[in-house]
Amino acid sequence: MMAEASFPIERNHSESLTHLLLRPSSEHGTAHDSPSTNHGDAESPGMSDGHGTISCMGAAFMIVSIILGLGVLGIPWALSTLGWCLGFFLLFTSAGGSIYSGFLIARVTKAAAKVLRIHPQKYKDLGFAAYGVAGSRTVRTAQYAFLGGAIVAVQMTASKSLRQVVGALGHDLCLVDCNAIIAVAMLPVMQLQTLSDVTWVALLGVITIIIPLGIYMSQLPRQKSSGNTYHVPAESSMIDVASAATTMFFAYQGQTIFPEIISEMKTPSEFPAAVVGGTALMTLAYVIVGTMGYNQLGSSAEYLMKWDNDNNGSETRTIVANIFLIVHVLTGYTINGNVMNQAIAVAVVGTAKGPSTRFPRAAWLCVTLCTLCVSFVLSNLIPTLGFLIAVLGATCGTMLTFIIPVACALKLLPHDMSPREYKSHCIVLGLSVAVLLVGSYATIFKLAKGIADGPPAFSCSVSKT
Repeated sequence: MMAEASFPIERNHSESLTHLLLRPSSEHGTAHDSPSTNHGDAESPGMSDGHGTISCMGAAFMIVSIILGLGVLGIPWALSTLGWCLGFFLLFTSAGGSIYSGFLIARVTKAAAKVLRIHPQKYKDLGFAAYGVAGSRTVRTAQYAFLGGAIVAVQMTASKSLRQVVGALGHDLCLVDCNAIIAVAMLPVMQLQTLSDVTWVALLGVITIIIPLGIYMSQLPRQKSSGNTYHVPAESSMIDVASAATTMFFAYQGQTIFPEIISEMKTPSEFPAAVVGGTALMTLAYVIVGTMGYNQLGSSAEYLMKWDNDNNGSETRTIVANIFLIVHVLTGYTINGNVMNQAIAVAVVGTAKGPSTRFPRAAWLCVTLCTLCVSFVLSNLIPTLGFLIAVLGATCGTMLTFIIPVACALKLLPHDMSPREYKSHCIVLGLSVAVLLVGSYATIFKLAKGIADGPPAFSCSVSKT
């Protein structure tokens, strides 16, 4: 029951959409709150089997590409704060939660298609099917806040890596300049307008993370540790523990674009298999990197990967590792940016017209420029990447991964659940709200303190980690 996610075609879905859109605005809000149909093409086949272009393997690679690059960077640091026992308990719990959430989103998407009589193509459509305009707006706010934060996070990671490359070559480059270079480099790639266009980018993202991870682990034995390992947290404060826990949660959070991926798959019923495959690959990477990193570095483990430049040939390894890391995180930049740009384009330009269902190039260029400029500014205002990741994991990530899917399922699927399953979902919902409240307080407090105590904005003198 859980893995079932077939999506039958509703032959009269264009008529149903017209009926929905012609209802009074007081009942359904703006067009942005209404169900999405391929940029306004009411005759599009939407999520019908056989009409998409993304395979099950392609979907799995896309999931890994948008999540792994940022998630893996913080695992050794999170373990240094949580200890072996609590750290791996939260890691495996997060992995199970990721699969649970992916399966539930697939079921809710199918149920939403029956309610709306069209096939949902965006996350907000699930909120609309369950709770109307209020649900759509809530989901949209959380989704694009998370996407915006993730875009800034990959911008910061790529800029930091670029600076390390320049440093290994014997030169110095201001971090602000590195941010500008990354933003400019992303502009042509951002011109891709659909997720189908960037499937190859997802495959590239999976391949390019293997090399920096391999170099990082090969250098670990030569790095000096300034701390011990612990089975349970030793001197960590509650705020540090909460921040590390939300970092573990963030390592599996990318559900915000799951409905978009489902809508462009050849066989949407295979999406649960893609979730399992992607989660398994990420968990394997997290266990290997986390175990080796924490075992060698102990409590001295940092958020970003630390490269050893004290031995012969180490500069070359640092350059190669960071170049591949840059390419990997930029694949996530491309995928998340695509979804964000689509939303901005619809809000500002309106829906695309014609059989290509693409926006005019000039309008799309302006939208991508706006996204990149905002990302550039925010990446120079936030003191450290770890603070940003923790806040995203605690707030929007928790909402999109657990609270929203469960709330929609309880509304749309009550008759398809046994009493035990219904109660189980209610328990998950309650625990998720508790994580949201506690995690938000801890991470936002730490972020605010970091901004107050950290280097000035747009500073070149201090390297952000």
